[in-house]
This record gives sequence, structure tokens and C-alpha cells, in this order.
Amino acid sequence: MYFGGNPETMPRYPCHFTISDASLTTASFTSLLNIFTGTSLTLTSLTLSPKLSTALEQGFSTSGWTILPSSFASLRNICLSGVSNRQRQAGKVELGSEEGWADEVLHIYNAATLSSFTITRNLRIEQDMRIFTDFLVANGQNLRQLSLDLTSTTLSTLTSLNAECVEDTVGLDGFGCIPDSWHTVDLSVCCPHLRNVAFLFSVDTFGYPGSRHIPSDTVLQWRYALRFLSTAPHSLTRITIAFPLKFFEFSSYGRPWDNRDGTIHQVDWKKWEEVAGQFDNLECLEVGVLPDFIRRSSVGNPSHIIGLEDFVKSKFPALYARGIIRVFSRTQ
Repeated sequence: MYFGGNPETMPRYPCHFTISDASLTTASFTSLLNIFTGTSLTLTSLTLSPKLSTALEQGFSTSGWTILPSSFASLRNICLSGVSNRQRQAGKVELGSEEGWADEVLHIYNAATLSSFTITRNLRIEQDMRIFTDFLVANGQNLRQLSLDLTSTTLSTLTSLNAECVEDTVGLDGFGCIPDSWHTVDLSVCCPHLRNVAFLFSVDTFGYPGSRHIPSDTVLQWRYALRFLSTAPHSLTRITIAFPLKFFEFSSYGRPWDNRDGTIHQVDWKKWEEVAGQFDNLECLEVGVLPDFIRRSSVGNPSHIIGLEDFVKSKFPALYARGIIRVFSRTQ
């Protein structure tokens, strides 16, 4: 698909725009975005033609085309979720890979209208997180909803340094150790009107192979998020803690909350309740199962989350007493 013509003179369509699970040429991608002028943009699981990655890197242009910032001038909702880890070559981002396009969109956007922002980030890639935090600082003044998918973060095999960090449950600030390169921002400063924060985490149902007493390093995702959450403004009304069913639905170790060697039992739930309890306007803390942030609406209480509600109640006794705990599931 390629529309051709001058992007400045093409008709614009003020719609809710979604591209998902698609493989596009860069020309088609830029053309589609240049006829968009709506308030909601969802881009997930996209692959741009690798042969055009050089053109992307040189200002995101193809045959004279560029993404027009005016296409994003009215944007209030951005969702860039469900992408794979970026490919790298000689230390440079390959913008033809699935995640490079997401960063380009963030670079182009520059407006104060953003209300809802959903994104997948890999904590191991410092550039990923720097682009994310810089974007919040520049565009988060009116943000109300922030959803952060950390499930693409895969840490290296166990090393002595990793093991020491994982086993340090206190750290320098009481949140537990995380790698020094995992920087956060002060949400109360860059997102002063934030009301809803959601996290999608990885979970393991076992410890490291051969050493079931060493917790999986996926717990570091949870520690990072807790630090991040602790800086949120007091306007916060909802916190969502979610993990995909795919991480345990076929596991012989059972459900995450049933296995004491897995991630769920290594999380410092007392600290999570302490941080969540500091938000006087909090109306709901929800914990449950999601495939991803795109299919976010909840359903019933199916059998695969039996036991989760009791587990959550036991970990948030004070918040449960306030009547603000909710357990949910969405599997499709």
C-alpha cells in the first residue's frame, strides 16, 4: 500500500487509528500516518521492511516523505504495545526491526494533549528507557493513564552479580536492589495529574535451574516498577498489577501464587502495600491476568485464577479492609 502525492496536501481523517499484527513498507507506514489526524493511535506488533531501515534512520523519510508532526497534533491516546525486543547490529538500533518504529513515533510526537499512554519497554536496553523517560518529561503534563508493559525484559543467565542483586531485598533505598542503569523519573513532577498506573509483568513459577532457593531475576521488574510507582502524584486513584497467562498456563509448576520458588513469592508485597497506601485518593488496586494491554477489559472469575483472590487479600490486608482490592482475569 502506498498513497503517493504530497503529504502536505493529502486529505486528513480524524479517526481512532489502529494498525496491529502487520508487515508494512516504510512508504505505506508513513503514508498512513500522514493522512491521520485523530485523537487515538494504536500501533502494535508491526514490522517495517528491513530494506528501508537506512531511510528511516536518516530522518524517517522515503522518497521525500516524512512523518508530519501535525499528524499527531491532536493525539490524546497513544498505545505502542506488544512489540518484540529490538535487534541490534554494531551497537546501533536496526529501525527495520519491530521496535524501532515505536521510538520514531515518540521522537516525532511533541504536544501537551496526551491523556493516555501505553508502551512496551525493555529495562535491559538503556536507550529504550531513556527514550521513555524523556518522553514522559516532555509530554506528561496532562497524562491521566500510564500503562507500562515490562514483559519484554529478559535478563541474562545467572551471574554472581545478578544473583547478588536478586538476593539483596533491601537495596540502598528499601525497595530492593536493581541494576544501576535502570533509571526512573519523578512522576509527581512530569505527570502531576496522573490518575491510573498499570504494570504488566513477567512471572516465573520456579527459581534458577539447579538452585531453587535463588529467586528468578524477573523480580527485578517488580522492584523497578515499585520505585516508579512510589514517585506518583497523590492524584492517583487506580493501580493495576497484571501478568500474562502465557507465563504459567502450561507450567508443570502450577499457578505462580502456588509455587514458593517463583517470582510472585519473591515480591516484597509489604512494601507494595506501604507504597500504595500513601495515595489517599486511591479507589482501586487490582491484580490479575491479562494477555496484553490491548485486550484489557476483564471477565468473570474463571477457574485458572482460583486461589489468586485469597493470595492477594493476604498480601494487601490494609487495602482489603478499605474495600479497594479487586482480582480480575482476561484470557482472550
